Amino acid sequence: MPNIRNWREIIASLLLLALLVVLSVAGVWRNANLTFSDWLINASLVTSDIDPKVLLVELDQASVQPEELSTLESKLNELGAREVVLLPLAQPRVAREKARRVTDSLLVTRFAGEHDTEVPDGAKWLYEGMRTGWVTTPEFDAGYFRVVPAGFVGQGINNDMEIAAWFVPLLEGGRDLADSVALNFALLGNGLPTLSQRQILAGEAISELVQGRVALIGSADPLLSPGYQVPGVGAPLSNLQIQGLALATVAADAELRFPAPLWVGLVVGLLFLFNLFVFQWLSVVNGVLYSLFAVVGFGFVGWWLFESFDMLPPVADGTAAQLVSLLFVYQARRYAEAKTLTTMLGTTHSALFERYVPKAFNDSESPWPKLVVFINQQLNLSRTILLERVPGDHRVREIQALNCSIEDIAEQRRDYERAPYSDALQHRGALQLRRAFLERVGEQELEYLTPLIYAGEVLGFWALSVMPEENWSQEAFENNIASFASQISELLYHRQQLERERARERRLGRRILALDIGRTPHEQLRSAQELLGNRLLSLEAMFNNLDTGAIMYDLFGQVLQVNARALEIAGEAKVSVYRMTALDFLCGLCDLTQDDARRQLRHATLKRALVRLPVKPINGYQGLILLIRPISEHSDRPDGRAGAGLFMPFKLLGLSFELVDMSHTRKALGFRDDLLHQLALAIRDRLSRPGRSEADSARVANLQALMDTPASKPARPQPSSSANVAAEITTDTPPVEEAPVSTAGKVVPALNLQVWVGRKTAVVASVSKEASLRLQETLAENILRSVGERDLRSVGPIHWPVFNNVRAPGNSLSDLRAVLGYALSDLDGRKLIALGVAAPEDYRGDEPGFNTLPVSARKSALTIASPSSPPVRLSSARCGRS
Repeated sequence: MPNIRNWREIIASLLLLALLVVLSVAGVWRNANLTFSDWLINASLVTSDIDPKVLLVELDQASVQPEELSTLESKLNELGAREVVLLPLAQPRVAREKARRVTDSLLVTRFAGEHDTEVPDGAKWLYEGMRTGWVTTPEFDAGYFRVVPAGFVGQGINNDMEIAAWFVPLLEGGRDLADSVALNFALLGNGLPTLSQRQILAGEAISELVQGRVALIGSADPLLSPGYQVPGVGAPLSNLQIQGLALATVAADAELRFPAPLWVGLVVGLLFLFNLFVFQWLSVVNGVLYSLFAVVGFGFVGWWLFESFDMLPPVADGTAAQLVSLLFVYQARRYAEAKTLTTMLGTTHSALFERYVPKAFNDSESPWPKLVVFINQQLNLSRTILLERVPGDHRVREIQALNCSIEDIAEQRRDYERAPYSDALQHRGALQLRRAFLERVGEQELEYLTPLIYAGEVLGFWALSVMPEENWSQEAFENNIASFASQISELLYHRQQLERERARERRLGRRILALDIGRTPHEQLRSAQELLGNRLLSLEAMFNNLDTGAIMYDLFGQVLQVNARALEIAGEAKVSVYRMTALDFLCGLCDLTQDDARRQLRHATLKRALVRLPVKPINGYQGLILLIRPISEHSDRPDGRAGAGLFMPFKLLGLSFELVDMSHTRKALGFRDDLLHQLALAIRDRLSRPGRSEADSARVANLQALMDTPASKPARPQPSSSANVAAEITTDTPPVEEAPVSTAGKVVPALNLQVWVGRKTAVVASVSKEASLRLQETLAENILRSVGERDLRSVGPIHWPVFNNVRAPGNSLSDLRAVLGYALSDLDGRKLIALGVAAPEDYRGDEPGFNTLPVSARKSALTIASPSSPPVRLSSARCGRS
């Protein structure tokens, strides 16, 4: 069976679809649809231009005399009434006995409830020749009398017969009716034609009003009932009006029609499926707006159906499907987001579990342990006790101690309105105490009491003692204490404000009114976490690939970040980064005492200065120095808040410990020192010779001559075999360089070398000043690429001799070998190609000039031909140590 990823959502969608369809087919929303149609009638939004085929004739009394009734019927017939119907009266027996002598053409009606097996003898005439009709009682439905039965069964003496209502035989064409007639209240908009008995008998009625209508005679009073409440009119309708509305509705074929339940169910199902598709592309706000527009659209469609086709619109069905689909989609989305968030939080917690992530200052359970570490790694104090203010009181209580116990306070009162606390508050700084505040105070030990105040609010006190040492400055010490007290006060104040704000936000009433109880922005959190994770991985990768070891500490001594190189160095030094504070790490790595280490950290923190310290010799790392650099946020905000909205001490994010390898620099400096030492010895020897130091001006001239170009004979041009790289594409003669002569009589080669190094092959070339340097570099790079090299780097140029005066120390061949041996030390094991390197022709030393390079004697000749220049000889060798 295939694994369906979202089977819960699929099953829930199908079940909800089936439920909506069943509810619509069962007519659950029928009353809501009737309410909507009633609202349209009450608002006069639906009108009807149908001419009612009924005339209501209101009797002046509940009963009528035979002569009046006969005259009334005659008048109506003369005016063209299609039918005359007499509705039940309040005194039916007297009226009906008198009506027997009126006419047989009058349709007399009775209430269906009056039929029984016992009929008085005086009423039997109703069944002996008079036409009789039956008045059915309107039925109450959804708040109004809106349905009139078209017939009934088994009432009165005709127990086994189906009896039709009085208006059914009057229908033209013998049209069949349903069991009940749904009244169309829109016909009441223009009112039903109505005349009074007096108007007809007085001859005030016109034939156009009566012609072709059914004259319905009855009482205008509600008789025995309180009337019939219907929409569209203010007062209840009488029996005459409700029966007249029933006749007008069926005569105009305007009964209120109900759509087929199956069609309604089909429309609801399609609407639900369409909403499932649409809502997945909309946000919550846009989905709500879309639903509002859809509901308004349903209302317009319902009004059009009611106005044009007398059809009860399924507006409530569509509205229910719209709202249910809205809630379902966004609840399902919320469930998916909550599930995703839970998975992401689990993954994040697992990832963070593998890393050392200390709690921030404001997130820790108590701020005091962090403050103690903060003080201990910056200040060299004998004893420290921190006291906090009791909330809502003017008393303080000891909370944290360092190098002592919190019970070491000899002063028993804890009221900061009394001395010595009040004296410290008045002093507004570090107050040196004259009376013992702590127990067992040493002879040289000095006690101080510093208030912790911020924004005019007393937060606590800081009691401390110090043992003065040599060169101890009381003024500098008190200034440092004041600076730290100010920072500690600000930290505590902002933490208290944050805790109060969090307490207010956690109140249930506030969260309910702010709609903050169930708010979970899953998608935004997921996107932000992915971006943050990618950025963090990129920064960590860059941080770990640094050649410099780097560790970032916060000012509380905790490790925030460390790269791989620093961990490697710490491992060789046998120190644990994560188990040590910044102070302990500094002491272990640089062999410093804690006093010296605190001094360096304090200098970096307060002065924001760069501190350089030598690192003790470590296996594999002999030339390391430690740089302590303060890290501050580049911001113009004066409140000292960091990017996360938290206050940081001294407006610093932390301290950066950088381990820099200076071995290469030290080697270069060693060569420089050796050269300068030899130069100093030669100068001293020259100045100390007899007869050479006659006057200061002569000594100055001699010193200046050391750096001047000596007058010497020009050297002969080098042969074409030792031409530089530029000879390949130019016909000019290679540059003529002087060959300096050392004091020992040996010629010192004049060199201007450049080296290009690949992975397996290197090129050493004599750079010509007569040709383009870029051209020579391109030639050397092309040579290396022709033998398969891709990653290239250059070394040099190397100019020799160092001094123009060949008699100056440092110009000997041994010095040249030392310089080249250091500069070309990376060529070991590589195949070497030498271009234009040869010994001068007037060189008479023991070795050829080419052997000044650290190469072996295994050489082979390579020739590069060019159409515009003679061949250039290339020497190839395998590098080794000279």
